[in-house]
Amino acid sequence: MSTLLKKLDSNASVNNADEVWQVLVVDDDRDIHALTSIILNDFQYQDKPLRIHYAKSTEQAKQMLTEMPTVHLVLLDMVMEDRDSGLSLIQFIREKMKNLRTQIVVRTALRERLPTPSLLEKYLIVEARVKSDMTAHVFRESIYNALDRWQACGKKSGFDKEFLVLGLTHLRKTKLSDEQDKIVRDLLHYLNP
Repeated sequence: MSTLLKKLDSNASVNNADEVWQVLVVDDDRDIHALTSIILNDFQYQDKPLRIHYAKSTEQAKQMLTEMPTVHLVLLDMVMEDRDSGLSLIQFIREKMKNLRTQIVVRTALRERLPTPSLLEKYLIVEARVKSDMTAHVFRESIYNALDRWQACGKKSGFDKEFLVLGLTHLRKTKLSDEQDKIVRDLLHYLNP
C-alpha cells in the first residue's frame, strides 16, 4: 500500500464507524485505488467523511462485506479475476446476503462489460460507467447520488428505523423460541444490512 493510502487509511480509522460513510472499492488495479483515494480525499456528505476500504479480488470483497456491519457503497470493477467477477459479487450482495440497501456503482475499463439496463434494474445498481468516461467531477457526483439513495432507502419505509432496531435488540435479550429468535435476527439483518 502506498504511503498516501496508508496515511489516508490511518486518518480515517480515527473516526467512529457511525460518523463516516463506509465505502468499499473493489478493483484489482492499484492505480484505481490510489486515484480513488486522491479524488475522494476531502469528500463529505452530510458533514460526514468517507472511510474507504480496499479489496483487490472478489473473494476479499466477499469476506470484507461479511465482516463489516455496514457498507454504504461499493465501487466495483466488473472484470477482475475473470469476466464475471463483478457480476458474481453483485449477486453475492443482493441474493446471498439479501442486502438491498448497500449502493453499488460499477466502473469498468471495458465498455462491453457494462451491465445491461435490465441488470441495473434487477440488482439495483446506482449507475455503471466506463472508467475513462469518469472525470473527477462525474465520479464525485456518482458518490453523492449513491449516498442520497442510501438515505432514501432508510426513509421510504415510513417508520422510525432506529426505534425499531432498539426494540428488536431489546427483544432478543428476552426468552424467545428458536423460531422467534430467527425472525428477530432476520429483521435486524434486513434493517442493518
